[in-house]
Amino acid sequence: MHQTIALIASSLALVYGANTVTQYDGALSIPIYDEINFISVDVDIGSPSQSVRLLLDTGSDISWVVSPENPYCEPAIGDSPNDPKIDPQEWINCHKNGLFECKDSATCEQTKEEFTIKYGDATSVHGVYSSDVFTVGDGGVPIEYDFGLSKQQTRRLVCLPLVFRAQS
Repeated sequence: MHQTIALIASSLALVYGANTVTQYDGALSIPIYDEINFISVDVDIGSPSQSVRLLLDTGSDISWVVSPENPYCEPAIGDSPNDPKIDPQEWINCHKNGLFECKDSATCEQTKEEFTIKYGDATSVHGVYSSDVFTVGDGGVPIEYDFGLSKQQTRRLVCLPLVFRAQS
């Protein structure tokens, strides 16, 4: 709930011209980024933490992050593509907003339950549900958080919803 309120406050602050939201007691600072068509925030996931930038999404109930296993990710210079059968014109620059490698986090847990999200622009995301420690903002309190780990996607942006599902 605390993070939900902070993220909503971030969105409102950006609309009114701020570029950082600070919690009333001064303990939490959340830099927000105006990406022209959307607003994004940086989050740290895992132990040790891995940084990713997520777009704030008012229409989703699940966060998802990109796995380096995604065959649509453009290979880094000198690396081979994850799937050589995919046309390079379909590659996505997954490195721009950060990748999350579950096996590099001591606290990441993947389920066998899969998810698929289809968006109105004909892009999609497919992966497995996972959970790990999320931290939003400098001084933010780490929380155990369920999210999707995208193993295959055709969507260029990763999402952090403003609507959170109840944790089980």
